[in-house]
Amino acid sequence: MLLILVGCGRIAFDPLGDRDGTGLRGLAVGEDAGCVIRDNGTLACWGNNNEGQLGVGMVGGMELAPVTVPGLADVVHIGASSNAFFAIVDGGAMWSWGHASDMNLGVADTAPRLLPGKSPILADPIEISGGAASACARLASGGVTCWGDGDAGQLGDGLAADFSAPVTVPLPPRVTRLSMGADHACAIVDSQLSCWGMNHYGQLGVDAATSNETCEDIHNVIGPCKTSPLALPIAAATVIAAGSRHTCAVDDGTVQCWGSNEDGQLGDGTMTDSVLPILVTLPAQPIAIALQTYSSCALLVDGTAWCWGEGTFGQLGDGMMTDNPTPTRVDIATPLRAIAANVRGEHVCAIDDSDDVWCWGLNNAGQLGNNTTENAATPQRVALGDG
Repeated sequence: MLLILVGCGRIAFDPLGDRDGTGLRGLAVGEDAGCVIRDNGTLACWGNNNEGQLGVGMVGGMELAPVTVPGLADVVHIGASSNAFFAIVDGGAMWSWGHASDMNLGVADTAPRLLPGKSPILADPIEISGGAASACARLASGGVTCWGDGDAGQLGDGLAADFSAPVTVPLPPRVTRLSMGADHACAIVDSQLSCWGMNHYGQLGVDAATSNETCEDIHNVIGPCKTSPLALPIAAATVIAAGSRHTCAVDDGTVQCWGSNEDGQLGDGTMTDSVLPILVTLPAQPIAIALQTYSSCALLVDGTAWCWGEGTFGQLGDGMMTDNPTPTRVDIATPLRAIAANVRGEHVCAIDDSDDVWCWGLNNAGQLGNNTTENAATPQRVALGDG
């Protein structure tokens, strides 16, 4: 569940809705790596380390089970871009590590950062959301800043340019939710949804005539975009997830998705793209959404998870390795309380009510954290240990 908690003299964002102050405190998934905040505020990560994204002081190789990230304590939030991670510690400082060639770590140095480094310029972040090679932060003031690759307008500052230092997104200082996709981003202000960045596939929720600027996406393809926030006709939004080529939101208690639908990731039983929101039929109220490259998942209030779209690597979690353009239930009996995926990834991770971490889907780099590199079509318990 998603909650805003007040503590230590500042507003803290708790993506797990931790109910009693104990248990795992956060979960983030990269393209082929993952990290979890333990109950003692330390961080454990697993999977690919080709960009130093595990933060263990070296580059290369992989970790098939979680290892402790050195030098970090009192972590209250963890976020991820494709191959980098961002940690917020108690007191508000942000630390980052991993891929840096697009300045997505918030520093001018483009060499991979192999150990967590403190950002000297970001003021009091409470939530970090990363894209393919950029990131945005929601601040305690209610504003949003972004940095990194901006060629697709995904930094939201009215330009299509890269910045190593955070730039301000022109939104009212009342942002309650934030999500960055591969090369677009969205935010909720007073239940109103706004999006900006690339719009090749209608992922902004408007047609090309409305997104009447021209940008270059992460694949060097020229197309329509908006370099500053564009308000959408979704005025009762509570959850937002920006993906690679599509976007989903919880609006008035229902999941709606729009953009690319080439693998059925919009969840309406078709493979037809749509710039208009498509209703996804689910058996209970959704409380969280996690988007992969070509698939989508929703966590429901009853603790079940449902996924739809591409399933080639088992990323739908239903025991099959086939696509499904309608929601299918993830095959796990224990109730879940958090779910995470990455816009460039092909796997999903979740935390259950007993504080076990489960992952499913592609596992070529150990991103399932279960001491193997075999893909899995059903949830596998991450070998977290006692830390």
